[in-house]
Amino acid sequence: KAAEIELLKGRIEVLESRLPPAWSAPSSLWEELMGSALPADATTQVLLSLAKERLSKVRAQAVVRAEKAAVSAEAMKARADDRLRQAAWKESEAAAKQAEAEQLERDLSEQETRTKELQAQARKGAQRAAWTKELATAEDRRKAEAMAVQASALKVQRAERKRQAAKKEKQAAALHIQFRFRSWQRQREKA
Repeated sequence: KAAEIELLKGRIEVLESRLPPAWSAPSSLWEELMGSALPADATTQVLLSLAKERLSKVRAQAVVRAEKAAVSAEAMKARADDRLRQAAWKESEAAAKQAEAEQLERDLSEQETRTKELQAQARKGAQRAAWTKELATAEDRRKAEAMAVQASALKVQRAERKRQAAKKEKQAAALHIQFRFRSWQRQREKA
C-alpha cells in the first residue's frame, strides 16, 4: 500500500503541476484602481468585496459631482436669465428715452415755429395799427377791423388744427411705444 500511495502522490504532483496557477489581480492595475497596494494574502472574495466598496465610493463621488454641476449650471442659467431680463429692460428704457427725446425735439421745433408766427403776428399787428391809423373814415376802419378779425380767426384756426394734429401724433407715438413694449414683454414671457 505504501507503494500505491507513493504512486498516487506522484500522479497528484504531476496533475497539480499541469493545473493553471490560482488567479490574482495584477498589482499595477490594483494600485491604479484602488489607490493602495494589493493585499498579499487576500482571497478572491476579499478582493471582490474591496473592489465593490471602492466602486460604490467612486460612484457616490460621481453622483455628488454631477449634482454640484447641475446646481451650478442652474444657478448660472438663472443669472444669465436675470441679466437678459435686465438688458431687455434697459433696452426698453433706452427706446422710451429715445422716443421721448424725439418728441421733445418735435415740440421744440413747434415752439420755435410758434414763436416765429407770434413775432410775425406782432409785426403784422404793428403794421395793421399803422394802417388803421391811416384810414380816415369810420367805414374804412370797420372794414379794416373786419378783415383783421377774419385774418386772425383764420390764423387761430390754422394754429388749432396744427396743435390738434401734433397732439394726435404724440398720442399715436405713445400708443406705438406701448404696443411695442407689450409685444416685447409677451415675447420675453414666451421665451
